[in-house]
Amino acid sequence: MGSPGQLTWVFLLVALTSALCRGSSAAAVCNVVDKQALLTFKSQLIDNGKFLDPWKATTNCCTWPGVTCNSAGRVTTLSLLDTFAFPNAPADAQLKVKPGLKGAGSSLGALKALKRLEFRNVVFSFAYPIPRELGSLPALTDLVLIGTQCIGPIPAELGKLKSLSTLLLDGNRFPDGIPDALGDLASLTSLQVANNQMKKIGSERITLLKNLQAFDVSTNLLSGPIPKWLGKLTLSDYIQLGQNQFSGPIPGELCNIRGLKRIIIFETKVTAIPPQIGNCAALEELVLFDNKIAGKLPLELAKLKKLQRISVSRNQMSGPLPPALGDLPLLREFDIGQNKFSGPIPANYGPFDEDELSTNFSGNQLSGPIPKPLSNLRVAVFRPGNPGLCGAPLPKCK
Repeated sequence: MGSPGQLTWVFLLVALTSALCRGSSAAAVCNVVDKQALLTFKSQLIDNGKFLDPWKATTNCCTWPGVTCNSAGRVTTLSLLDTFAFPNAPADAQLKVKPGLKGAGSSLGALKALKRLEFRNVVFSFAYPIPRELGSLPALTDLVLIGTQCIGPIPAELGKLKSLSTLLLDGNRFPDGIPDALGDLASLTSLQVANNQMKKIGSERITLLKNLQAFDVSTNLLSGPIPKWLGKLTLSDYIQLGQNQFSGPIPGELCNIRGLKRIIIFETKVTAIPPQIGNCAALEELVLFDNKIAGKLPLELAKLKKLQRISVSRNQMSGPLPPALGDLPLLREFDIGQNKFSGPIPANYGPFDEDELSTNFSGNQLSGPIPKPLSNLRVAVFRPGNPGLCGAPLPKCK
């Protein structure tokens, strides 16, 4: 028989386990106001996939799919995703706002404990704006409205969300861009407004967002020079400007963003990499494929000791490859395909990743022996093009 001390510990362990089991088996009872707000929103939706059938007035809303509550029964998360979240749904199933409504989604402003609101492909049919009432959610930290087909403008009321950290608004229609009021979102770390038919980025006041880490305005209708004022942002991760109609040189001011790790500008009409690129000391990825960039690879890239990826394929670049890039200690992805580079591949290049999607020399006018660190790469990394190259994995040099 165990000692009294051992028996006491056994008793406490059993009691604690029992308490935890009881706590996990009983959901909090849904707040009446929150339940009514959700039921009102449900009544505004066409739900031919019956995703929301469990949302009934006679049941506890804290047990409904897509809903999470805190211990007080207040809704903290509302997450309605597309049909991929419902594996048994019909192929044509969707959640869609009924036509002809006024104030679609406005009842969600009553969810005062809501921290995360996530709609992905819950369709507003380009007929309804983002509900202004969402600006009255004091606890909201994440607002994700992706593929919801809301129309603009983005409501200024969202600027009142002082706790908001993540704002993802891809796949809507906001031609006027980012409003002044969003410059008041002091806690914002991620701002993503891709694929919105934006004709202008919007207010320079977003440079007031001193906690911003990531900024994405890709796949819009933005044209003209890339605004120099973007260099006033204080990003610590990436800037994404791809799939627009930007033209002219990439502004050197972007490298005033000292913490910037990734510059992503593809499928635009930009024409040059600035010499100030060497000032982007934190840069890990430079992604500039499918543009109109001419000239040589800047020697200043050799200053970027954290650089892991260079992708400049399908441009109009030419000249020799700088040997100094071979001394970058972390460089593993090097894609220069479909340009006009000439001369030898420097002997100190490599090793690079074997996937030809990340390492590519093809479509150029390179010549001479392939460096030994690159001899393990596939033929497709070097061909077609480069008729003067030789050595493994190509035929031996004469």
